[in-house]
Amino acid sequence: EVQELKNRQQSKISSLTSLADSNYGSAEEISNILLDEIVSATTNRVQPLVSVVDSILKKVGKDYKTHLGARMPDMLGAVRSRCDASLSTWLEKMVSMSWRKHDLLPSHTLDRLDQIFAAPLPAPAAPMPSPAAPMAHAAAVAAPGVPAFIPAAGVPPAAQPPPPMQPAVPHAGGEASLSAAAAALLSRAG
Repeated sequence: EVQELKNRQQSKISSLTSLADSNYGSAEEISNILLDEIVSATTNRVQPLVSVVDSILKKVGKDYKTHLGARMPDMLGAVRSRCDASLSTWLEKMVSMSWRKHDLLPSHTLDRLDQIFAAPLPAPAAPMPSPAAPMAHAAAVAAPGVPAFIPAAGVPPAAQPPPPMQPAVPHAGGEASLSAAAAALLSRAG
């Protein structure tokens, strides 16, 4: 299963690429499944999943390039907003040293990806203090005999990363219309 892909094991990547090739008529569905999986995956699974996308772009072709390229900037933007510097660097190299070098995506898509990586990496969200922290701090800094002001709402929320990208809208009939190819992709990883 694509959900079980947890490392860059070449045999699994090749198996998923072959499956995508043999089900070329379902390129849009398969593309959406892969991109949705990448957006929802833990960061340690992003490299193997993006490696499958890279393999499909290189070995399968045109319809996949169209469908993957249409959502790639949103997907990589969402992933980059929650990854560390090392993963961001790896993703940027994938874009420049593979997808751009081999013209695997349309130039306007590659230009948008370059803009994503040109922006500074978002700072990790600061951890929220416990609800007791504001009261303890307020009491500690209050002058003797002066009641401490304790905000009723507690601590204001830390800056949050942008919301995750929404999954692709199912086509004609919704979830029940998943093709056999898409079901096979979800159930096989080699």
